[in-house]
Amino acid sequence: MIRSLVELDVSFNNLSYLPTNIGYELPNLQKLMIYLNKIRSFPSSICELKSLHYLDAHFNELHGLPIAFVQAQAHVNNN
Repeated sequence: MIRSLVELDVSFNNLSYLPTNIGYELPNLQKLMIYLNKIRSFPSSICELKSLHYLDAHFNELHGLPIAFVQAQAHVNNN
């Protein structure tokens, strides 16, 4: 059931991290909203969110995105 989820909004929840397996557990996720939390980094599995086309992560404590995620998104945008 959860694997078919396409939109997830966990904003305003005072979260400090995302589950390490989020990319494997939510393969169909298209929209992820995690704004206004205290997330400092993304787990490497975020790179597995191949269907993700919208990410709102403003007002967190992020120090960047995993390089593999950035490279994957750049590849998608160039095709």
